Amino acid sequence: MTRKQAPSSPIHPTPPAPSPKKTRRVIVCMFKGGTGKSTIAGNVAVGLARRSRSVALVDLDAQGNTTDMLGHANHGTNGMYSVIVEGVDPSKVAVTVESGLTLLPSSRALAPIDSWLTMQMRREQVLQKRLQTLTGFDYIILDTGPAFSLLNLNALCFATEIWLPVAMEYFSLSGLAQVQETLHMVK
Repeated sequence: MTRKQAPSSPIHPTPPAPSPKKTRRVIVCMFKGGTGKSTIAGNVAVGLARRSRSVALVDLDAQGNTTDMLGHANHGTNGMYSVIVEGVDPSKVAVTVESGLTLLPSSRALAPIDSWLTMQMRREQVLQKRLQTLTGFDYIILDTGPAFSLLNLNALCFATEIWLPVAMEYFSLSGLAQVQETLHMVK
C-alpha cells in the first residue's frame, strides 16, 4: 500500500538564504622594488571603490608609498605596526579615503617588524589573526614591501589571490621566480 503525499503549497515559497559575502583577499607582491606594486594596489582600490565595491587597502610597506599616494602620510599613528605588534583593532587605525575605500596606513615603524615576528609562535599567521575583525569588505588588498620578509610571508598566508606586477627585465623576472618558490613553500 502506498501513501499519498500531500500536495506542495504554491503559496509563497521560502526564498533561499543569502550566501555570506565572500571577501577577495588580494596581495600585490614582488620581491623587487620599482615594479609598480603600490601604484597598482592604490589605483585598483580607488577604481573598485568608485565602482561601488567596498575595499580595505592595507599598506604593509614601511616606505608607506600607498599611504602617501592616498594623502595620509601624516596620519598620526603607527598604523599597521600598532595592529600587528600591539594588537590594536584594525578599525582604530583605519582611515576613510573616500566612499567605499578604507586605508590601513603604514609607517616607518614597520621597518623592524621582522625582528618582532621572528620571536612569535606561528609567526606566519600573526597577520591573519590580527586582521580577523576586518570584515564586510568585497576586497582586502595588501600592498607589500619589495623583499622577502616574514611580514610578506604573513601576507601570502592571509591572501586568497596574488597579483604579481612584472616588468619585462631580468631582475623582475628573477623576483617572479623567488615569489613562485615562496608560494610552493607556503602552500
